[in-house]
Amino acid sequence: MTTPDFRKGLGKDDEYVFGNSVWTPSMKYQATVLFKTPKEYFDAFKAKFGSEPDYTEAGCTAAGIAFQEALRSIKAAPPLTEAQKDALVGALEKLNLMTFYGQVKFALEGDYYHSNAGLQPITLQYQDGKLVEVGPGKSKVVAPKYPTPPWDKR
Repeated sequence: MTTPDFRKGLGKDDEYVFGNSVWTPSMKYQATVLFKTPKEYFDAFKAKFGSEPDYTEAGCTAAGIAFQEALRSIKAAPPLTEAQKDALVGALEKLNLMTFYGQVKFALEGDYYHSNAGLQPITLQYQDGKLVEVGPGKSKVVAPKYPTPPWDKR
């Protein structure tokens, strides 16, 4: 839903469409490392690559930042020995880092073991040709437009 191809494929029929994501460039995160805000990352990515990043590119960049910080904490650089690899896993498990992408903190047990448990999904909707955050809670920028009118009333 956040990729340009999705929007292009729907054209004007994107109005009222709901979806979700874990990141948009207008989120209000304040990072402690590298890109300080989602907007700063968005602008840097667009300047370098000539396209707008979606949550996939942003997530990959955040993963690189997480590995960078974990490597710094164990004072190592690739290539790693087996002992350093074990130390890196331990450092990643202890990581609790605010990035431009959101909180990076890995689950240490259960169904989501080693998944980033720090992210909070947000609900998005296309309104007036723009993708906006409609919830939940503090993530809401504008109210959702609902109910969706029938096709013949749009």
